[in-house]
Amino acid sequence: MTDVSFIVVNWNTRDLTSQCIRSIQSDAGDMGNELIVVDNGSTDGSPEVIAARFPGVRLIRNGSNFGFAKANNIGIDASQGAFAILVNSDAELLKGCTKEMIGFMRTHPDVGILGPCILDSGLQLQRSCWESLSLRSMTRESLGIHARMPDVLAQKTQALSVDLNRHFLSGCVMCVRRKATLDVGTFDERFFFYCEDMDLCRRMRERNWRVVYLPSAKAVHLGGGSSLRRGVGAAVQSEKAVFQYSGKYRIAPDAVMVILRLVFFISRTAFYASRACLCFRRKGAVLQKVREGKTVIAWLLKRDRKSCDPSGITA
Repeated sequence: MTDVSFIVVNWNTRDLTSQCIRSIQSDAGDMGNELIVVDNGSTDGSPEVIAARFPGVRLIRNGSNFGFAKANNIGIDASQGAFAILVNSDAELLKGCTKEMIGFMRTHPDVGILGPCILDSGLQLQRSCWESLSLRSMTRESLGIHARMPDVLAQKTQALSVDLNRHFLSGCVMCVRRKATLDVGTFDERFFFYCEDMDLCRRMRERNWRVVYLPSAKAVHLGGGSSLRRGVGAAVQSEKAVFQYSGKYRIAPDAVMVILRLVFFISRTAFYASRACLCFRRKGAVLQKVREGKTVIAWLLKRDRKSCDPSGITA
């Protein structure tokens, strides 16, 4: 069996995916591995370019955009590795990342999911461990408390490893043990995009698999991948996933969820609107936040969330 399988989901990110593949090939070196790219019906010529540039890469072409969770599952199902390293198309592995992650997984057989330290394009620490959705976390977020609290996990870059008990790993780069997925299952495909990583981490812990953050392994998350091409639709999709997750685990009644999310987005949108009026630096990005907030608020007020109806989704 192949020891390590790398899986990259591509959706109209031809150049970013190419950079991602090069970083994987450089980091993996001569370690026995396979690299699978799952294309979600791209229209930018990605499949053809990837096939031409990287003949050793196994390319799986989906007929349309199946979403992040399902596309990754297709890659995992097609892979042979004892470990699957899932890498976003807008991420790159830094030197030694694969060796650190696989070494830790081999010596800690109770770890189901492992995530590296994530850096931004300027090689500064980027938050990659988030508190799982709960009534407590949503209330804090709505009141703005979370923004003033230090991210303790992000500061533990000198620790050998950090077990995540209430938190989940960002899906931008994660190493998953095949044995654990056979026990727990892979991503819940009813999450089209967003919250699928939080859901999988929760299910891993419920089956007594450890979820671990490993600062010694490092990767870069550039940003600017598929989700940004969705525009304000990405913000609505993220909010739909939040309601799905809440319904799946019965976190809060729908009415409570709506109130908490409205409080959060109204205050957040007002903040960015005031920034847009007072400063001109990065005004385009600030106005994008305002547009996203207004779109989500409108979606919440419609109270028509049938597209993310959690009925039938069980833990």
